[in-house]
Formats: sequence, structure tokens, C-alpha cells
Amino acid sequence: INTNPWANVAAKYESNKFLISDTEEYICEADRSFIDAYNGKARVEERLQLNVPAYPWYGNPLTAKVIVLSLNPGYDERESTIARIIQNLPELLTAGYTEHLCRMLRFDVNGFLPSDEKHNGISDRDIANLHQRWYWIDRLNRALVNVRNCLTFEDVNKRFAVIEYLGYSSKSKPAKCLNSLLPSQLYTRQLIQYILHHNEDTVFIVARSESEWRRFLGDEWDDSRFIVSKAYRGQHISEKSLGEVGYAKVINAFKSK
Repeated sequence: INTNPWANVAAKYESNKFLISDTEEYICEADRSFIDAYNGKARVEERLQLNVPAYPWYGNPLTAKVIVLSLNPGYDERESTIARIIQNLPELLTAGYTEHLCRMLRFDVNGFLPSDEKHNGISDRDIANLHQRWYWIDRLNRALVNVRNCLTFEDVNKRFAVIEYLGYSSKSKPAKCLNSLLPSQLYTRQLIQYILHHNEDTVFIVARSESEWRRFLGDEWDDSRFIVSKAYRGQHISEKSLGEVGYAKVINAFKSK
């Protein structure tokens, strides 16, 4: 865990200019030769986009009680347009969010989304939700925050994280010509192994690519802790997608100390 290859990427996250860049690439140097070779062969929609932030995880997997395992971040031209809009906002408005993204790569955040404390009517969380187009906050509120579950959004936010199989964005699922694990993915596997052995009450929701995650984790796969979602495309968390037993495990994990 101490040999985090993403710390050097975080060092490039300066002001709000890294949200989308015309000059920088946000890549683990050990991955570069593999990705250059892959992008040189891949179709345009399958190429890895290196001029936007990398998201090997979101939130803090080391403190989360519920972790979604996904495939890789999607790249959306609309989100990139929003990033340029955010870059043109006063830095005072965006600094809390961009600092959250930087600290996130170092496991130095206390929740999935940043603070909701308002300054002049706008919070760091508002900027995060704008950048994400309210993707995760809407899903988490609909799925988990209700009277029956006795969970507030802050309960969920403090205990939720996402880990990506591949930390780089693309428009479409990367092609099979990326047929060997990147050095950064080997670190991801070590991270999950660490969580499995040190955070025994943490559960995982396999939101996408079950077969790839099974191969990736090998003997570490534990049916009692990996809950496979039936809603692959939308990453929806619900009793229907996780099953009654799986959904109950998730709720109980959020409530654990």
C-alpha cells in the first residue's frame, strides 16, 4: 500500500487545470509504454483518455465499508465541456473539489464526495456533482437513503467508495488488445487484497465485468463478500439488482462501526 504509483499523478493535479488539459497526461509512468502501444492500435472510441483525471478509485477504499468494483471511468464529451466551464470559475469556488481529487489518490479523504458546507451558497460537493452530472449522488440517494434503512446520505458518503478495474477513461470498453495487466492494475489487486485481509467487514458490489474481476482476484474471490449486481450497465444499487440477501449485507455494512 505504501508504494502507491498514483501519488506521482496526484502531484500533477494543480489548481483546476487538470480537470481537462491540452498539454498534460495523467498517467502512471510504469503504464506508459503499455498504454502508448495500446492507444496506437485501438479504435478512437476505445482509446484511453489521458488528458482528464485518472480514477483508479473514488472515495477512500481503505476506510469504506461498501466498495463498488467497476470497469473503467467513462469518457463523455459533455463532462469534458463541464470541466472547461469549471476551469473558468473563480478558483476559490473550485479549490475544495480539486483538492479532494488530489488527496483522493493518496487515500487522504474522509468520504466519497467532498464537504457540503456552503460558501456563498455553493459547496465543494456542488462542484463535484456538477462535474459528475449528479451521477453518483442520485444513485446513492435513491438506493440507500430512506426511512426503512435508517441511513442518511452522510452515513453513506463516509463509507462508500468505487474501485475501477482500469483507472483510465474511455468512451467505450477498452479492447482486448490491452491483454496484459498494467503495473497500476497490479497495485489495484494488492489494494483489494489488503482490504480483504485487514477490513473484514467491508463488502464489495461487482457492478460490471464479473468474469474479469473473478480472473483478476483469483483465489481471493469470496462469494460471501462479493455481491454481483444484475444491473450491469447502469450501476444501480437496489434490492432487485443485488438480491434480498446481498442488499441486506450492503445496508448492514453501511451501519457497521
